[in-house]
Amino acid sequence: MGKMKQLLLPIIFVVCFTGIAHSQGNWVLWQHVTEGNNDYWYIEEAFPSYDLCKTSLSKKLVFNEVHDKDYTLVHWGNNGFMTTRKGLLTLVEFLCLPDTIDPRK
Repeated sequence: MGKMKQLLLPIIFVVCFTGIAHSQGNWVLWQHVTEGNNDYWYIEEAFPSYDLCKTSLSKKLVFNEVHDKDYTLVHWGNNGFMTTRKGLLTLVEFLCLPDTIDPRK
């Protein structure tokens, strides 16, 4: 019975800790890139609140507008932009989603 307690205590701790961490409701900033027939999802950052995620999203849009000189801006929106490079149309979108949602699925 002693070995059983030694095995169960760490498992119980992990289950309880996971439940507490999950209930905090973190937000993940995703980057979604569609280029031709290719579709990619990247995790940019995680945040403890939606507002912090949206603030970072806004900064990413400004950064990309200024620093991606190889692309020609075609359209600008609230969550992303559409560009062309060497004749290939690229859609880049940023999304703030709860950490419980994985858009790749």
